Amino acid sequence: MSYYGYGYRSGHDFEVTKREIVVSIGFIALFLILGLFIGNQIDKWIFDTNEKYNKAAQLSENEKFDYALKTNFGYIFAYGDLNSIGTVHDENINGYMAINRELEKYTRHTRTETYKCGKSTCTRTRVYWTWDHQRTDKFSVSKVNYMGREFRYSQFPIPDKRYLKTVSCGHNLRYVYYVNDVHYRGTLFTNANNNTINESEFKPGVTIDNALEKYQVGIGYKLAFWIPYIILLIALTIGFYYLENKWLYAF
Repeated sequence: MSYYGYGYRSGHDFEVTKREIVVSIGFIALFLILGLFIGNQIDKWIFDTNEKYNKAAQLSENEKFDYALKTNFGYIFAYGDLNSIGTVHDENINGYMAINRELEKYTRHTRTETYKCGKSTCTRTRVYWTWDHQRTDKFSVSKVNYMGREFRYSQFPIPDKRYLKTVSCGHNLRYVYYVNDVHYRGTLFTNANNNTINESEFKPGVTIDNALEKYQVGIGYKLAFWIPYIILLIALTIGFYYLENKWLYAF
C-alpha cells in the first residue's frame, strides 16, 4: 500500500483519498439514519400486526360466536364447524359444497426447431400434444353454516378446493374436478361487525393456538430488510471509491 496525491492506492484497482473517506463517512451515516427510520416503521408494523391478533377474543362456543356478531365485538378467533347447507352435483359427481369442473381438450401442436446438420443449420417440425383448458363450470350452494350462523357462500372464506378426479367426456375431451367437501372444522379469524363477518380468513384443520402462531409476524421481516440494505450500502460505498470523484476538489 503506497500513499500519494490526496490519499493512497490499495493494490492496483483504485485510489482512496482523504476527502473520499470523509464524504463516504457522511454518506454511510445518512444511509444508516434512513435505515433506522425504515427499521422503526417495520418494528411498528410488526407490533401493530401482532397486537391485533394477540388481543383478538378466542371463541369456541356457538353462543359466544353469535353474541360477538351481534355486539360488534371486533377481531375474534372462532373455532368450530363449517357445514354446507345443501349440496351440488353434475352428471358425474354428487354431494359437495362446491364444484369446479375444468373442461380440457387434448390438442395437437407443432413447433419448428433448428439444429446443426454438418456445416449448415437445418429445421424440422416437432409435433406434441397437451391438455389445454377450454372453460370452467362452477357450481356451489347458496349458503353455509358456521358455528350455528348462516352465511352466503360468497361471503364466507371457503377453503381451497381439492382435486377429486378426471373423467373422459368425449373424443379428446375430459373434465377435471375440484371440489369443496360438505364439512370442515377449523379456525376463523374475522372482524365481527354489523352482525356479520369482515376481513375473514378460515383455516381448516387448524386450532386457534396454531392459527395465532401462523399469523404472528416475527423477526424475519426485519432481517429481510436489513441484510439487503447493508449489502447495498457496502456496494454503493465501494462503487463510490472506484469513481474518480474529481468534483470533490472543485471546492
